[in-house]
Amino acid sequence: RKPPPVLTEMALASLPLVSFSAFLYCFSLYTLWPLQIVFVLSRVCADHGYDNISDCHSDSNVSGIASRINSYLSLAVTVPTIATVMWIGALMDRFGRKPIIITTAFASLFACLWFFLCSRLHWNIWILLVGQILQGITGGASSAIASLFAYASDVSSQVATKHSEEHVTIAPNFARPKTFGLLNALLYLGACLGPLTQGIMRQQGVSITSCFGFLVALNAVNATFVLFIPESHPPSRRVQLSAIDSFIKPIRLLFEPSQFSHRWGLLWVALSFSFVYASYLGEVPSFVLFSKHRFDMPDQYISYYLASASFLRAVGSGILLRQGLPWMGKLYPHRDHHELQLLFVFVGCCGYSLCFLTQALATSTSTVFISLCFFPLAGMMFPGVRR
Repeated sequence: RKPPPVLTEMALASLPLVSFSAFLYCFSLYTLWPLQIVFVLSRVCADHGYDNISDCHSDSNVSGIASRINSYLSLAVTVPTIATVMWIGALMDRFGRKPIIITTAFASLFACLWFFLCSRLHWNIWILLVGQILQGITGGASSAIASLFAYASDVSSQVATKHSEEHVTIAPNFARPKTFGLLNALLYLGACLGPLTQGIMRQQGVSITSCFGFLVALNAVNATFVLFIPESHPPSRRVQLSAIDSFIKPIRLLFEPSQFSHRWGLLWVALSFSFVYASYLGEVPSFVLFSKHRFDMPDQYISYYLASASFLRAVGSGILLRQGLPWMGKLYPHRDHHELQLLFVFVGCCGYSLCFLTQALATSTSTVFISLCFFPLAGMMFPGVRR
């Protein structure tokens, strides 16, 4: 058996750059979400003759229109993503990781630029669908994060310790858990600092248009960074499939006789993951619209809440889940590792349910923040299902 090819020192040295790209992407994403919702709400209020957002909260018609527009903008990303994300893995195996990373980075840049131009030039709000659809066609956040993790896996799993003319010695795969932990930490850090920065900017009187301009500059820096990273998946390791086979293979796997015993298990996992992902993506827009409509919560308080929720989710994923799994394994040594993970997924789902229930029963702005107590539990849901 031939040893795997040795990655260049440039690819190994680019790991910090890729990790920083993951941070910038998640920072931008979690800054854009609340800005998008507030921007749409302000536009709808202005179209109905209200000078201030706080003046139109009692108008259920305005809130309903804003909610529908935000739903359509979200669907413009998620529906194309459903159609394309199945083949992202096959495309990465055929063309490499770098093209997908570059494509998603520039799609995010274009979406933020479209928001900026729509706000600056007072375009019709439905123009935003163009940027959202383009981002969905490229796979959205799913493709961006998957390509970054694939890049990190390529680099970290094959660290050369000795290379001579006779043989190649590859170090044990100790680098992958550390690299994945670093990427997860930076993703959560971006999700925490993004809303926090946006809240501080709004508290200082920075306009929504200027916030969009800041995101454009941030994504331009990220797109420039990824242009200079080396490819981590060399041509010798790529799967040589035709363009048609690259698209057919993910669907064909579900219908092969050899996959019959695993087919229903895969479908159930995919179904559960879709529900988890729906609640994860719906958390931010639902909370922003709910807090604005019911309590007229200021933008900075919403941002502080979202930043705190991201930090507590990181605590649940990085501490409770990582430390809890080994502890449960020692407590129940005869239990399968995957069964213990499912237990933590169940606890995470209960945590999310308690978060939403506490928000629904809240009677004031201060009582809404009580729901933060359950986010450490909720943080175990998404990583547990992904594993």
